[in-house]
Amino acid sequence: VNCTVRSSSVVACRVPIFTGIDVGDQFNYSLRLDGETLSNLQDTESLEAVDDPVFNPVSIDYAAGSGEQIIIEGENFLNVLQEDYNITVNGQPCTDLSITDTRIFCTPPDSLDSQAGSTAAVMVQIGDGVPVMIGDINISLNLIVIIVPVVVGGFLILLAILVTVIICCVCGYVRRKSKRVELERLKDKVTHEKEKEDLHQQVE
Repeated sequence: VNCTVRSSSVVACRVPIFTGIDVGDQFNYSLRLDGETLSNLQDTESLEAVDDPVFNPVSIDYAAGSGEQIIIEGENFLNVLQEDYNITVNGQPCTDLSITDTRIFCTPPDSLDSQAGSTAAVMVQIGDGVPVMIGDINISLNLIVIIVPVVVGGFLILLAILVTVIICCVCGYVRRKSKRVELERLKDKVTHEKEKEDLHQQVE
């Protein structure tokens, strides 16, 4: 089989598809390097056949723009390396995979945010296997995404109105005060002129 060198200490080899075997059957393996064949390296156990992962059909409700992870349920997920899982939604990768033996968590692509009211196919591919559709995501409108901007916008409008009212009240108060000051000055001027006139008459 073909192998890939992943690091200075790791070589990954894809196991061929076997037929006529049962869970628990074991197989010896060997590695050939520079003409030398090494069997069951470093006294490790031989390969053992395990159950394939089983995926439950999914029908997931997803709010557009929420960024929430979806959950795929089933069995035997840990019998496959995480890097061999390829999960897509509408043909685009579902990222940030987290796997337990019965659940897979991943984040749908951002493209779903603009597809409210539609459905998106969930596909699973393991290694070089054939992609299999396991269900759909029902994409709904995220009310929080709508409500929050509306509330914030309404608050800003009310704040703008309140500031305008305060400014108008302040301006009106300043104008009234200016008029009172002007009237006081005019009154003082008239009084002063009258006093001058009375004084002039007394002198005469």
